[in-house]
Amino acid sequence: MKISNELKVGLLALVAIAVLVVGYNFLKGKNLFETRKSFTAEYERVDGLLVGNPVQVQGFNVGIVDDIRYLTEKNRILVTMLVDDEIQVPANADAAIVSSGLMGDMAVRLDLKAKPGMSGFAESGDVLNGVVERSITETLTVELVPIKQKMEELFGTLDTLLNVVRVNLSSERIDNIMGSVDKSMTSISAISRNLESATSGIDGVVDSEVAKIHSILQDISSITSNLESNNSEINKAVKNASKITEDIANSDLKGTMDGLKSTMASAQESIAGLSKMLASVEEGNGTLGKAMKDDGVYDNLEKSLADLDKLLIDMRENPKRYVSFSVFSRKDKKSKGEQPIPADQD
Repeated sequence: MKISNELKVGLLALVAIAVLVVGYNFLKGKNLFETRKSFTAEYERVDGLLVGNPVQVQGFNVGIVDDIRYLTEKNRILVTMLVDDEIQVPANADAAIVSSGLMGDMAVRLDLKAKPGMSGFAESGDVLNGVVERSITETLTVELVPIKQKMEELFGTLDTLLNVVRVNLSSERIDNIMGSVDKSMTSISAISRNLESATSGIDGVVDSEVAKIHSILQDISSITSNLESNNSEINKAVKNASKITEDIANSDLKGTMDGLKSTMASAQESIAGLSKMLASVEEGNGTLGKAMKDDGVYDNLEKSLADLDKLLIDMRENPKRYVSFSVFSRKDKKSKGEQPIPADQD
């Protein structure tokens, strides 16, 4: 089958028209193959908002402005927006017209925070709450107007002050003021010289004490080094002290104190008994008291000790006189030439 030239031209025209429509909508931000929800909002003014401007959520583009028309009966402007289908817009959400750049570009910003007392999400075709925020230019204008007024008031006050000075001050007064200023400058110069001299003196003192300061710093550095090198010993000492403190805290102090009190009581009783015994000895009672107080007892004791000493000497010099051994029998006889120990003659 042969296709005529007219059919080819018609098909080509249809394809061109379809591409033109798709391209036009694409340039406007519309996607013919994607479903979007449509919302409307009414405004008193739109501040240059145009069809095709973006609809944003936290600065992210989620749709476009599809249509803007003026409502004569309400004296308001109706704006139609297309929003991506996956975006859940709360019911009666704010759709604010804001400035999206310094060049004055406008956009619609959706607030997805649910309002108190409102629940659910808006459906396609619902009306949102239209809000118009101030642009950057309006904000600057509002902020700068008070500053401008204050500057004008300041300039007026300065102008008045200068007029008063010009009228009231004669040339003589001006000369006096200048003289006072010169004197003040002279005093300031003298003060500056004194400060310079004092600074020089301080520099000299500092220079003379540099060696001492350096020595002190070296000592401090040495002490720090010693502490650092003995850090382990210091830690051990601290741990030992902590352990001793803990042992003392855990020990039976009450029992120790009770034992100490008992020992002290026993010691006091012993001291009391010793004092009583010494008093008895001092009075001459008992053997020790009589020995200390009776001279006869002392003399007899001294004589007995002397006899005992002689006996020991004789036993050491003549042991056979006192001890005799025999292999077969014991003979109780006196050794020849041995004489009995003479009795002590007083």
